[in-house]
Amino acid sequence: METDTASEVRGEQRCEDLLQRAQEAWQAQRAAAAAKLALRAEACCDRRAEVRPCAAAAAQLAAQAHWACGEHALSHGAALRAAALFEALQRPGDQVAMLAHAALAACSAGLPSDALPLASEALALATAAGLFEGMVSALNALAHVQANLGAFAEAELLHLQALSRAREAGDGQLLVRCYANALMDGVLACEELRHQGQPQLLEARAQRLLVLAAQARRHLNEPFMSEVQRAILHLNLGHALMSAGRLGEAEQLLGTSLQLLQAPALVLPRQSALHAMAELALRQGALELAGQRLHELLAHEELLGANALLREQVLRSALQWSSASGDEALQHKYAAQLQRVQDDQRRVREQAAADIRAASAAVQLALRH
Repeated sequence: METDTASEVRGEQRCEDLLQRAQEAWQAQRAAAAAKLALRAEACCDRRAEVRPCAAAAAQLAAQAHWACGEHALSHGAALRAAALFEALQRPGDQVAMLAHAALAACSAGLPSDALPLASEALALATAAGLFEGMVSALNALAHVQANLGAFAEAELLHLQALSRAREAGDGQLLVRCYANALMDGVLACEELRHQGQPQLLEARAQRLLVLAAQARRHLNEPFMSEVQRAILHLNLGHALMSAGRLGEAEQLLGTSLQLLQAPALVLPRQSALHAMAELALRQGALELAGQRLHELLAHEELLGANALLREQVLRSALQWSSASGDEALQHKYAAQLQRVQDDQRRVREQAAADIRAASAAVQLALRH
């Protein structure tokens, strides 16, 4: 008869084997496979009385893999489980990272109010434990949540704090990530002010965004950056300069980003850069060029289908282009498609909200027991 100890050892080996396979799938950029294997590894560990590091690592990998697949509710749940496991293992740095990840996942699922306490908890824990990098990550997460809540002044202040701490740490990778995050939340603020029709506030915010962009541009050729990181920073800078009205400079940066995003695995970032170029052409009044770029995007519906937010943005741009071109038939077509996507997104957000709140309740129940 097999002893309990022998059974436990075999279970541990199976868990670690599944985790290794999940990590290999993740490194091979097979996110969906990595998520499935990580969840199986976590399930093996869950049947054990003792919390093991492999269970936490599996939940952490599942959170990352689900995020890469755009499955924000599942990513949120996995991140919460990982945070609880890391707390039990007394690993506050990893706990902070997973709380911040859970906050960003909730925010991406359209639930910034649910994300706010998680991001605040991550910052409080990092501060209490004296975790320098954790504080920067938590500040970035909290800033992004505040921006999505419309609290742009608070978000801007938090991003400045994160940048200051990253400079103090002398960590180039961390600093570049801070700039990338701050730029896109600055764009979000400018676009909201433009939508509200507040030109004076928009001009003031755009000027501050230009200062931030000038600082970030100094890091475009850092030797530690990968081609993907360089492309994303070019893309974010292009968005920032376009929002601030520097269309010529934005075109150069976006063009470079497209050139750097040629690898097959980078098709979704490339689609995002192409949409930015289409949006730029619209703002320049180059309707023929904008139409060409939008038609190229809409010809690959299966790619846009993998990113509902990008699909919505592309259709909104297409609706604007057809309106400027005076094509009523296309206006009706794109308006109907946009309405369907928005309706689908609303249903997805409602389901995500239910899943996220259920995951939060389950974690809280597990912690009480």
